[in-house]
Amino acid sequence: MLQRNLRALIAIVSFTLGGLPLQWVNTAGADAPPTPAMMQPPNPITRDTATVDVAGTLTLEQAIALTLEHNQTLNALALQVQAERAAALQAGLLPNPALDVEVENFGGRHETSGFDTSETTVALSQSIELGGKRGKRRNQAALAADVAAWEYVEKKEALIADVKTVFNTVLADQQHLVVAGDQLRLAEQIFTAVQARVEAGKVSRLEEIRARTALSTNRIALKNAQRALETSRMTLAAFWGSQTPFFESTAGELSATDPMPLELQDLTDLALKHPGIAKRAAEVAHQEAAVKLSLAARIPDITVSAGVRRFEGTNDNALVAGFSVPLALFDRNQGAISQSRHQLDAAKADLQAAKTDILARLNQAYQHMLAAREEAQALFEDALPGAREAFEATQEGYKQGKFGFLELLDAQKTLTELTRAHIDALSAYQAALIDVTRWTGRQSPKSAIETKPNTNTR
Repeated sequence: MLQRNLRALIAIVSFTLGGLPLQWVNTAGADAPPTPAMMQPPNPITRDTATVDVAGTLTLEQAIALTLEHNQTLNALALQVQAERAAALQAGLLPNPALDVEVENFGGRHETSGFDTSETTVALSQSIELGGKRGKRRNQAALAADVAAWEYVEKKEALIADVKTVFNTVLADQQHLVVAGDQLRLAEQIFTAVQARVEAGKVSRLEEIRARTALSTNRIALKNAQRALETSRMTLAAFWGSQTPFFESTAGELSATDPMPLELQDLTDLALKHPGIAKRAAEVAHQEAAVKLSLAARIPDITVSAGVRRFEGTNDNALVAGFSVPLALFDRNQGAISQSRHQLDAAKADLQAAKTDILARLNQAYQHMLAAREEAQALFEDALPGAREAFEATQEGYKQGKFGFLELLDAQKTLTELTRAHIDALSAYQAALIDVTRWTGRQSPKSAIETKPNTNTR
């Protein structure tokens, strides 16, 4: 008899489990706009990043593509998004029913022993969540996935900006190296000329000593420029996990002639849509859902049960049913409710702080961009042409004996310093322009540093 009851119960369990809804339903509704967590998940990185390198000339688009494909920090965030989506799926599942089997009145020392007079009860019990807990729990988990997805987007945009910044630094270091090489060759020519004049008895050995010192200084400057370029190249390659950069150079030229971005007010409106703000807005929504779930948790759940009881002594069967409900006398979820409300207030404060911080950084970057642009244009249009003309005139006058070596050395030093200052101003302008796009959330592989206007710094 007990076996028949068990077989019947197994059939009931199989039917019950087969009818459970196992698919996660989007709580936002069919007409709701897609959120980051509902979009195509980012693919985790599975390739070996230790062998990823680029030979020859590296473009900005290639650097960004390599970073997005092989950066392990971004990969970790992509996997976290998938984990949160799995948690949202789990949060939408119904609790499993329980199988209860109870045997009473068996054994003993009477004539009827064993299971002859036993009572066997086989029942199913199911917990029923009240107060909409399941839907609220599922919604909170889906919003947590949104937060993780926005964090991925924020990190992705920040990585693109960082790659642009370092790429810009490599371009500047390449130009500094060119200038240092030119200055060294010029110093060598001057030293050779001075030696010839010393041997001819036209000038004293003091000028040869000064020329030798200038030559040594330029050699040191060239080595420093080489080290700076190697450091920036290694920093760039590290974005995609390469320890040694195999690319020979980066493509592009520094420029301050590209069109100005939108007015500051228009950029401010764009900054309010920054992924960092969107992430914190999603966190506010997530905490609001947490408050609703904690309030719903005050309502106790009930557990209902139903089954069959077998009386072996009389060979009878009977149905049994029951329910249980906890009494909310002491624990009414007071602490969790208070905690969730404080966390909601903290999320709102964090959102306002993020807006203030991003707008302040945007304004700072915009002002730096304007200042660097003006400096670069002033150097290129006024200071550099004058310094170059003065150096050429002094160099020619030195050959004719009209100027001394100190005048020539001073003219060369002025031209070199202004040339380097021009490169630094161009680099500062591009860095500020990158920051403007960083804080407006408008990053894209194409950048002004890829343009190639006629801006010869020599």
